[in-house]
Amino acid sequence: MGLVYFESALIHTTLLIKGIATRDPMISILTTYQHAFKLLNKSFIAILPFAIVYVAIDLSLDALLTFSVPEIDPSITNNLKVFAYPIVTALFSILLFSCIIYGIYIKQHNLPFHYAPICLTACKQFWKVVASLIILLLPIIMMSLALNFISGIFETLGTSDEQEINLMAVVMMILLGLFCLATIAWLLICIYFYIAPLLIVAKNETVLNSLKHSWHLVRGHWFRTFAILFLLVLVTALLKILLYLFLGPLSDVIISVVILPLNAALMITHYDNLQNP
Repeated sequence: MGLVYFESALIHTTLLIKGIATRDPMISILTTYQHAFKLLNKSFIAILPFAIVYVAIDLSLDALLTFSVPEIDPSITNNLKVFAYPIVTALFSILLFSCIIYGIYIKQHNLPFHYAPICLTACKQFWKVVASLIILLLPIIMMSLALNFISGIFETLGTSDEQEINLMAVVMMILLGLFCLATIAWLLICIYFYIAPLLIVAKNETVLNSLKHSWHLVRGHWFRTFAILFLLVLVTALLKILLYLFLGPLSDVIISVVILPLNAALMITHYDNLQNP
């Protein structure tokens, strides 16, 4: 009889611990990372070429975009480079990240892994991913343009009155503060759309449907999603600092090779968790 009571108590205790574990967000986050690392371990060698190509392009873009035309003022070509470099880098990053997402997704589902179909699928979905990111960044772009427009108006006034100058400076500081707060708020809202690239690349959803679907999945799990991304950013920053002390600029290369696939594995793992909460 005592053994029966002991067994019953053990079962109830186990169920209680499991119930607490499933409700504990920190355990859920750590479990997500654990599963993501398992998925990354399963697929890392296969998708490593995509990460290496990304690093190679990133390192060579600076030289490729350095050009000079004798008939054009060097300052103009430098400005073009400053403008073109982040755009070209972002486009290549999106394309190769799409390849990595789809490659890991293929490995997760034990489907035949062939580089040509993966690249072809990523290229087909590339502009949809770009369009979704443009939609998300549009409010920030519009606010930046409005801020620059107001700043330009103040510059054209060309007043020499010290009080007016101080007043315009205060107004610009207030507007800049509001812009920063609005940007942070919108970026926090964009966490709802974290799963959208996966839905586009792996599930062939449209741009708007992917955004709606991601919002629906993350709704009610925003804090967990934020914590997963915050932890990824924190670990990336700490690794960059530590590796930079020993490897210098080479640390960025190593970080990119690891973090890009890890982010994709986290996205896929988190999607599975949201699908089956």
